[in-house]
Amino acid sequence: MSKVASASVEDAKTYRQALGTFATGVCVVTADTPTGPVGITVNSFTSVSLVPRLVLWCLDQGSERALLFAAAERYVIQVLQA
Repeated sequence: MSKVASASVEDAKTYRQALGTFATGVCVVTADTPTGPVGITVNSFTSVSLVPRLVLWCLDQGSERALLFAAAERYVIQVLQA
């Protein structure tokens, strides 16, 4: 097995373990949008799929930031430890 393949397997294992330990808690979701950075605190975060790697977080459509997040190409999710 190549170093790239073994690193990928190890990375997948780490990803699965990390998501498996998050039963509930608080996350901060941030994104760069066309109008600048935006962030929100959420407690609706969960793993959807390991392959492909997908997570889910929820935001009320009535939120002032909903359209900003909808325009973002990608997000960063920080899981708060305490």
